[in-house]
Amino acid sequence: MTKIHPQLSPRSSDTSFFSSVYSITPLDLRQQNVVDANQTNNETVLPTKKKTLSSILCLSLLTIIIAIASVQLLSSSVWIALFSSSMSTSQSKYGSKLFEKITLHINSTLLGALMISENVKESISTLDVNNVDDGIAQRLLKSSNSFLPTPLLNSIYFGDGTLGMSLTEMTRINSNNTVFAYCQDKECKEMSSLNVKATTFNQSHSLQILSLDGPSCSLSYFDNILTNRTILSCITFHLDNQTSQLDWYFGFDISTDTLSRLLADSIAKSDQSTAALILETETEHVIATNTPILRNDMSETIHSLKDASMREIGLSLYENVNRNLRSISCSKIVGFSIPGGIIRAHRMCEESGLDWIIVLHESTYQQELTIGIIIASLINTGIGLIGIIIGVVVTVKIVQPLGDIMNEFSPPFQTLLDKSNFHYSNLKEIREVQTNFTGLIDLLKKYRSVIPPHVLTKLDAPKEAINTRDSTREKLQSHNSDFSIVSSRSLKGDDMVKPFLHHALDQRRITVALFYLEGFEACMKELYHTDVVSILNDFLNVVQKVCETSNGHLGQFQNNMATISWNSANEVLLHEQQGLISSKQVLEKLIFVQQSKWRQSSIPSDVVKMLNFKSAILSQDVLCGAIGTSQWKSVSIVGSNSFNLDLILKHALKLDVDIIVTDDILRANNSSFCHRFVGTKMLYDFDEIISPYSSTKDYINSMKKKPTKLYQIGEAIEQVTTDIEWMYELQSSINRSEKWKYYNDGVNYMLEGNNDYAMHMFKIHMANYRKINEQDDKVATYMMKKCATNGKLKKNSFMQH
Repeated sequence: MTKIHPQLSPRSSDTSFFSSVYSITPLDLRQQNVVDANQTNNETVLPTKKKTLSSILCLSLLTIIIAIASVQLLSSSVWIALFSSSMSTSQSKYGSKLFEKITLHINSTLLGALMISENVKESISTLDVNNVDDGIAQRLLKSSNSFLPTPLLNSIYFGDGTLGMSLTEMTRINSNNTVFAYCQDKECKEMSSLNVKATTFNQSHSLQILSLDGPSCSLSYFDNILTNRTILSCITFHLDNQTSQLDWYFGFDISTDTLSRLLADSIAKSDQSTAALILETETEHVIATNTPILRNDMSETIHSLKDASMREIGLSLYENVNRNLRSISCSKIVGFSIPGGIIRAHRMCEESGLDWIIVLHESTYQQELTIGIIIASLINTGIGLIGIIIGVVVTVKIVQPLGDIMNEFSPPFQTLLDKSNFHYSNLKEIREVQTNFTGLIDLLKKYRSVIPPHVLTKLDAPKEAINTRDSTREKLQSHNSDFSIVSSRSLKGDDMVKPFLHHALDQRRITVALFYLEGFEACMKELYHTDVVSILNDFLNVVQKVCETSNGHLGQFQNNMATISWNSANEVLLHEQQGLISSKQVLEKLIFVQQSKWRQSSIPSDVVKMLNFKSAILSQDVLCGAIGTSQWKSVSIVGSNSFNLDLILKHALKLDVDIIVTDDILRANNSSFCHRFVGTKMLYDFDEIISPYSSTKDYINSMKKKPTKLYQIGEAIEQVTTDIEWMYELQSSINRSEKWKYYNDGVNYMLEGNNDYAMHMFKIHMANYRKINEQDDKVATYMMKKCATNGKLKKNSFMQH
């Protein structure tokens, strides 16, 4: 169970257990204090003359340091902001020029390859390609790649639809299949043995893109005969001079390998380390990447790329153009930002049929910029901290002497001024303040020596009471977040002191708890007086300590009962909650003392077992204040609270209930503790005073009363935070709710007038209670009798009608 221990201002240790009267200093002793104070004042030690500093000079120095640090921080912040903006602008311009340079290099290389194919066609237009040297294609391939800035061509071939030559290979044709042999040297002479056999060479994809306007290029396709790679072909054709029909064509292939190397070389020549790829607009295939070099065996799209970073770049472009690559205009550059960089895309459209999109991811150097800003901020912060530390040191030097003297003479002024241990400041202004302050303290000590101690206690209490009130509110709310905040009359320092300087009674609502030591009569008969005194000391020690920590007021101890009241002598917010929580603490601590200390002492165990503890709590209006003479005052409570507590306690003893409360207390703690209804009592109004000597029976019967519901308080409802604690607490809450479930259902039925169902529920509860405790539940027995009586009354009333 979670326990609340409010850290409140304790009472003076001189307060007696048996009386609420404060001890009074005799007049002759107070006069002696005045004489001692006068002697002490005559022996005042004057500060010695020595060199001092000016606090004005120190404050000026502090102001200059703070101003310099502030200017430094402000200028650094402005510099960082301007630098960041300027760097972003410069980087954007540089990135645009860099991208244009890369696209220009790729475009010029492709145009150079197409120009080579046209030149070759014109150079050998008069030759019979069916009778040319077999190695001419190989030599053309080598010379073409040497001419281009980056080797781009994968293969070169001539054909009329059935003949072709490729890189490092020569071809023979027959009617059934095509036979390839690897070239042996630069001349590409045929080897005696054949190496590879394949199906008939098919150039249908090349013949479909023939154009009269010049070189034409195909879309990318997968070549599973020669290269086993994704390639694209660009061809130009030659017409027969006599028939004007297709005579032969010359073409070259570009593979994903060579195109990816071109892309990588273009980026490397720009001294840039970034990621790029080339997309085919019509098919949305990825035909080149620079990191890593694309060597795909099959065609890939931006959705199927294996490299995650490249796939993210492609998908970002795809989403930003609304999933339509054709929405990018030809020869136009588009750009947009993504986390960690900028993506630029250029659509390259050529007359040869090439329609590609070059995509480049450019880093914004945010990481480097962030590191620079952090370093600059740390430097500025260091400069500022140095200024702050110097300022704090100077401030401490100025303020510390004042703080020392205020701590030395802070309320309740219980320590005397020790001039020998008092240190004066080196600052002359502070030194003058210290001198004047010590004189004021001596004067206050003279006044305090003639004020009664109980008044001094209240004079010193306002500041502590405020702290106590705030602490109590926080701790009560932390115990249960559902506590309702009750309004209470706020008291300022003058309002709190006035009732104790004047004789007065104020009406206010208080909470009173009565603690009863059951079995005390057996102790008086069976034990020695020393053992009885030990038990009473332990009992009262627990009650007093809880009273002190809860800011309560301890009443007189009579026989085997003690009372604590809250909001009577001191203002206590949420006094109903504080009273119930404190009462639970008292009983828990008393049980602990009984189980640990008393059982291990010389007290007989049978006597210890007979001791039980009961508590009755109520909240009502009373008249309370200071009553006494000019020389003696005490806090008194006038009202019907004592008689009402006796009635409630008798009911608790009858039903063997540990803690019994009124409905006012329950409403303030409804969601904090398990509870059950145990009966109703007629309690007297607050202004009804009952005297055991003069009050007659008729007078008592004529007094104003009101029915008050009484409840038994059970275990506290824990407040948990973690999931594991919540699971355990849920099970514990279920067990606690099941304990009185049938009983509470029976009470509800009884209050509704359904006595038969109520009796049935009480019997179920009684059976469960007997299984656990091996005895009857006195509360349930009492309710069953009430239920039976109500049933008979209802039956008789029915028969009469």
